[in-house]
Amino acid sequence: DSYYWRRIIDYHVDTGQNLFKDPLLNYPDNLVNPRPPFFSMSVAVPAVLLESLFASVDDSAGFFFVWSTAFWGALTVVPVYFLGKEIFGRRVGMASAFFFAIIPAHVQRSVLSNADHDAIILFLIVAIFFFLLKAIRVQEHKKWVESWTSRTSIVAGFKAYFSGSRTAVLYALMAGTAYATLMMTW
Repeated sequence: DSYYWRRIIDYHVDTGQNLFKDPLLNYPDNLVNPRPPFFSMSVAVPAVLLESLFASVDDSAGFFFVWSTAFWGALTVVPVYFLGKEIFGRRVGMASAFFFAIIPAHVQRSVLSNADHDAIILFLIVAIFFFLLKAIRVQEHKKWVESWTSRTSIVAGFKAYFSGSRTAVLYALMAGTAYATLMMTW
């Protein structure tokens, strides 16, 4: 996978576009590239923007590709901590973040070993769980719509919900954004 991700990233860097149909898949007939563009663009964009720090854009793309796993893997420790803290308390959050940071299954899944975009996917999944948990926890649990057969009651219930549950809606939107990003990555 790492070799093919590098091909996609190089295509992004060279053309500025996503590789939709790849002539090297199912050669000579072409095939649609099944990988969504978010991960490859998250490597290609900083590689192009910071190209001047490296000898070539190829070196820049290689650097950001190799270090992308370490970046997202280290960043995943943050939502792991907050998720553990939210459920069980600060001490469990610290312990879960520590054990997550040193767990071999997480450490060995890097571009230099045998992986690809697993670190960013795990980051997004943990973030989704954290934001959903926060949305549920801050949500006021009451009956918002009195009668589902009355349009007036439904509209009034939705207005009351959205005006009284802004924090819960914000957390739900953040979970939805993380989920949409996950779908564009995996």
